[in-house]
Amino acid sequence: MEAPVVLPPSAENSLFGFEVDPSELAANRRGAVRAVLQAALPPLVVLVVIAAIINPFIAVAVALLGVAAAWYFLLERPGDGGLGALVGGRVVTANEEPRLANLVDAMVATVGLSVPTLVVLDDPVPNACAYGSGDGARVVVTRGLLDSVDLVQLEGVIAHELAHLRRGDGQRAVVVYRCAPFTIGGWNSDRLHRSLGLGRELRADQIGAASVRYPIGIADALERCTNAPAPTPDSTFSAKSFSRTRWLWFDPMVHDRSDDAAVGNHDATSLRIAVLEEW
Repeated sequence: MEAPVVLPPSAENSLFGFEVDPSELAANRRGAVRAVLQAALPPLVVLVVIAAIINPFIAVAVALLGVAAAWYFLLERPGDGGLGALVGGRVVTANEEPRLANLVDAMVATVGLSVPTLVVLDDPVPNACAYGSGDGARVVVTRGLLDSVDLVQLEGVIAHELAHLRRGDGQRAVVVYRCAPFTIGGWNSDRLHRSLGLGRELRADQIGAASVRYPIGIADALERCTNAPAPTPDSTFSAKSFSRTRWLWFDPMVHDRSDDAAVGNHDATSLRIAVLEEW
């Protein structure tokens, strides 16, 4: 099992800006490769064994072609891994959402990212997520978030989501969701959480808070999420698909805020609020 992400020792007790340690990028790349292996190896082994019975040379050819195909179609191929359909929302322009667009434009320059596509999900539950990389990167915010947070809190949420993209979390998410249908237990929420990386939300809080130099902004936004009314039956966050995308969201604890759910979980909203308020 992958260990939760923690701050490097040199930054344990200080804020250090939007730095992302190269080891974090490498860890996310390894996580993506691991997801491909979990999805591709079982069927590939079966095919190679069958081919070996027929002819050893065919088995070698099947192995090489299988590895190459899995590497490209699951790891390197452009696309969103099906996340666009699972998450939902509509692409918006700067004219439609000027406050959001201006905030993102101002922040990406300091992060070293290109401007992601902005998506608004018309749902009253306050939440946000990010996925993809490069030109395929998307930042998704709900109407409930835009309507309930002030500029400082929204800045904190956007910093958090851009931290995910800067760390390579967005690309890892695409690979994991592309591989999940081919993996035994692929849509299990706990397994998806491990595949995406334990501690990913807490780490994005740390980097995002350092970026805006105001941890309480993110903490206050998380408080808004926890104090919001429960999702209605027709909400995206009441749909079955939410169990599949849960660990992509800024507030993943929409349906379970119990102490039992938070114990030992570095990505639990209540634990993250406590950590941010201590800084």
